Amino acid sequence: MSMYKTKAMKYILLMMFSVLLWSCNKNKEDDPFAGSDNYVVSFSLTSRDQTIHASISDAEIIIAKPVGYSLNGATAKVTLSENAGIQPNPAEISDWENEQVFVVTARNGQKKVYTYSVINSGATANGSIILQTQAEVDAFGVNGITEIKGSLVIGATSGRDSITSVAPLNNLKTVSYNVTIKSTYAGKTLDGLVALETIGGTLCIETSGLKEAKFSTLNSVMGGEIVSKSIVKIECPKLTHVYGDFRFSTTNLTVIDMPVLEAVDRDFSFDIPDFRNDVSSMQSLVFPALKNVGGTFYIANQANITKINLPELTTCGAMALTGSATLGTVTVSFPKLEKCKKELLYDNLPKLQEVKLPSLTQAGSFVISSCGDLESIDAPKLKEVDKDLYICPFIDMDTDGFKNLAALTSVGGLFHIKYGYDTPMKNLILPPILKSCHTLKLDDCATIESLNITGIDIKELILERGTLINLTIKGDRIFNGTLTVDAENNSSIATGSYSYAFPKFEGIEETGSLKIIPGRIPVLAIADIKKINGNFQIVNYGGITTFSVQDLTEVTGDVISRDLGLAILEFASIRKVGGNILIGGNSIYETFDGETLHFPLLTQANSLQIYVSDLST
Repeated sequence: MSMYKTKAMKYILLMMFSVLLWSCNKNKEDDPFAGSDNYVVSFSLTSRDQTIHASISDAEIIIAKPVGYSLNGATAKVTLSENAGIQPNPAEISDWENEQVFVVTARNGQKKVYTYSVINSGATANGSIILQTQAEVDAFGVNGITEIKGSLVIGATSGRDSITSVAPLNNLKTVSYNVTIKSTYAGKTLDGLVALETIGGTLCIETSGLKEAKFSTLNSVMGGEIVSKSIVKIECPKLTHVYGDFRFSTTNLTVIDMPVLEAVDRDFSFDIPDFRNDVSSMQSLVFPALKNVGGTFYIANQANITKINLPELTTCGAMALTGSATLGTVTVSFPKLEKCKKELLYDNLPKLQEVKLPSLTQAGSFVISSCGDLESIDAPKLKEVDKDLYICPFIDMDTDGFKNLAALTSVGGLFHIKYGYDTPMKNLILPPILKSCHTLKLDDCATIESLNITGIDIKELILERGTLINLTIKGDRIFNGTLTVDAENNSSIATGSYSYAFPKFEGIEETGSLKIIPGRIPVLAIADIKKINGNFQIVNYGGITTFSVQDLTEVTGDVISRDLGLAILEFASIRKVGGNILIGGNSIYETFDGETLHFPLLTQANSLQIYVSDLST
């Protein structure tokens, strides 16, 4: 290589080194960790095995600690920007309960000041809190408590009213157990519970000076017991769910505003504290979003109520609407109610004009009692009543009878129909496709003349009092149920002169067991029935004088007749008795002292026993 080339190469290498050196110096000047940074990256305190991380802003280090938790003696862990220092040294500080000032210095000497402070935001109080004075409310509010892991009691159990405001509690969001407003609370509102979202137990409001209670953010509560006589208005605009019972027992409450309440898992009730002395001011109950009541929806003794409206209710465990004799006109609306698992009760609503349940398909029991102005019962989709269907009294109904129960196929218990004073219906029309009914009872249906039970499987048919004035029963040739005819008591609704008689039968020739209490039928004549598939029993209490059967030829069970006094017993047509014949009893009060006992055609019976008081006569 020539000397010229060697010099040129050295020159090139020198230039490259110079460029590289300039580049390194330039990068060092641009490096953020080269000496100008002076900030706190992270900050935490550890005490009693609990570490609390601070929130760091431009010039603040903030620790949010739990209530009752001491930071004194805590160990600090601080991360700074590269090559920065901090004074005073956090490792040398033990008083972390009070404000501190730190200076962070960069490598190049630039300084930044941070202020350390402690707050109780988001704090939790462990255990129940009882606030008996205004001073205690004020002191507790300073802590900024958002959660109480226990119960909250506001007011003393007894003594003078002392708390006038709960405004200092405006950070409280959650109470794990009960919230109780005691009777000594002197405030007119609950102005401080605006942030309360969840009550894990029962909300209880006792009678005090409280007039209005607004829970602006409450969305769920385990239960409620509002028993205050003073409260006029309660608002829960965001409450969606009550997981237990919700009870209102008040007198002056007129407004319940719960527009988004969807579910009450147990009982939802409205009554008054003392039904003998108190009168409720409630005029309207409307829950526009309520879909389900798991227990009983119960309304009682609301003398001034005019409207009950639950437009979205689809299911309830049970329902009881009970009024009073002073109750005026009331409208009831449950347009979407499909199932009532237990009893559905309308009771003592004298001005109720209609029962309209357009979506109801199933009910445990369905009872309408003492609704004097009732004009219609309309439940066109009701298919099954598991237990009792009770209509008492049956008043002012049109001649269609139960045609508006067009889908009803079965009644698992007692179908009880009782006429009222103004019931003119002579031909009682049962639900058109009814196929089975355990017990059908017609109680004092004084104007009825015709009943058709053809095609209905009835286990027991009971006919009482005024029903027996002039009744004809139509049905299949064989009625497999038992038949009870009870004429013991006078009719409570029949007017003028009347007398009872054994019913006539069309089409029915055989029945199950027959029990007759003649009572106020002095001359008892049984016709049309040819065979009794069971026992034939007559229980007299002194009214009957003559008894006869005209068409009955066979009884497969026993024939029993006790305490017949001086009656004439004429079993003229009976030929065959599959069991025993017992006339009278072994007591002097049950002996047969009649003039005539006649079985002229009898050919078969297991035994014949006749008890008389004096064999010599």
